[in-house]
Amino acid sequence: LSNIQAVESGSLTSNVYGAFAIDAAAGASISDATLSVSGNSQSASAVGNTAANSLTVGDANTASISAGSALASLQSSDAVVASMSEVEVFAPAAVSNSTVNLSGNTNSSLGVINDVTNTLTVTGANIAPLDGAGNVQLTGGVVTGTAQGDHVLGNRQIADTSVTSTASTRLYTEDQIASATSGLVNSTVTIADNSTAAEASANRALNTLSINGGATQGANAGIANAQLSSAAVTANATTSAT
Repeated sequence: LSNIQAVESGSLTSNVYGAFAIDAAAGASISDATLSVSGNSQSASAVGNTAANSLTVGDANTASISAGSALASLQSSDAVVASMSEVEVFAPAAVSNSTVNLSGNTNSSLGVINDVTNTLTVTGANIAPLDGAGNVQLTGGVVTGTAQGDHVLGNRQIADTSVTSTASTRLYTEDQIASATSGLVNSTVTIADNSTAAEASANRALNTLSINGGATQGANAGIANAQLSSAAVTANATTSAT
C-alpha cells in the first residue's frame, strides 16, 4: 500500500469567529432568573496533507502467511497553513435574585502541515519469513530512512514554510451596558471550567505495526519513520474572563 501527497505552493487558512450569548437591552431589569451560557464548543482546523492508511493481512481464521507486506506513506508541503478561532461568551450581570453561569465552554484551533495515521496488521496462526530467519534491516538514518524485511512500514514527511494556530476566548458580563442599574444584587456569577487550546504541528504521525502469530512467528518486521521540517511553527492560546 502506497500513499503520496504533495502540496506545492499557496496557503490554507481556516478562520472561525463566533459568539455565544444572552444579550440584553440597555437598562433592562432582570430578576429572579437563571441565565446560563454553558457547554458550547467552537473550533477551527487547517491541515495541509492528511491521511489514514491501513493494510491488513490475514485474520484470526488464517492458517498460515508466507507473503510479505509493505505500507509506505510520503507527504510533502510547501504551503502556508494558518488556523484561528475567536469566540466571545457573555451574559447580563445587572441582575437581582438571579444566577449567571458562563461555564464549560471550549474553543480550539488546530494547524498541521502533514498529518498521517499508518497501520499495518498481520494476523495468522503461522507467519513464515520470506527468505529464512533474519533481522529486518533499518538503514539510512533520519533523512533517507528505509526498512527492508518481511513486513515493513515506512513513513516520510517533509514540511517547509510555516504553520500558525491561534485560539482566543473572551468571557464577560454585560455590566457596562447597564450602568444605570444597581448591578449584581443578591445574585451569583460563575465562570468556570472553560478551555482554550491551540496546536500547531509541522509533522504528525502515528505508525503502528502489529504481527500476531498464534502458533509460530518467524517473520521479521520494522518501521522506518523520517520527519523533516524547516517550517516556522507557532501556537498561541489566550483566555480572558471579566
